[in-house]
Amino acid sequence: MEIKVVPKVGPTYYLVPTEDDEMKRQKDSNLTVPKWVIFSW
Repeated sequence: MEIKVVPKVGPTYYLVPTEDDEMKRQKDSNLTVPKWVIFSW
């Protein structure tokens, strides 16, 4: 899980939870989104 933050001023960043229940700020997303084919014709 991660939270994408888009401020009005400044670059976009992501908040990612750590093992000690803190939130870590990252520049890029490490989230892998599955891309399944549900229908095909």
